[in-house]
Amino acid sequence: MDLADWVSNGISLIFLALIFWEFRLGRKQREREAIFSLHKETQVLHFEAMNDPERLAFMTGNSTGNQKERRFWQLWLNHVEITYRQRSLFSKFHWNATLADFRDFFELPGLRTHWDSHQHLYSTDFQGFINDEVIIKKAEAPLPEPSA
Repeated sequence: MDLADWVSNGISLIFLALIFWEFRLGRKQREREAIFSLHKETQVLHFEAMNDPERLAFMTGNSTGNQKERRFWQLWLNHVEITYRQRSLFSKFHWNATLADFRDFFELPGLRTHWDSHQHLYSTDFQGFINDEVIIKKAEAPLPEPSA
């Protein structure tokens, strides 16, 4: 092997490393975009509720229920499931913060009632996640210390 072959092979290796680096950067970018998209969807659901007094009333349990409410809760459950399915894209910190949000929302009477009556429509792994990691863990969480 002469010098030209060594240089050619070295350059090929460098380009191969750059290609792998670009793939990794592209994957990271797609992960960030997916997380951003999930956060944007959450924000849209929040704002829909905040801009609609009727929807806000049923979120807090002050309504008897209708098709609009059931559809809203179904959207929330679907959103939670999509986020759950993409959990590998989250850092540990962001996943724990997302879980805390889910736990807070599952305290809302309307969502809990909807979940209790519709959870059979979801896969067993997702049911386990909600029942064991969201609802149960929230119940087990220590109460905050009272401020003096």
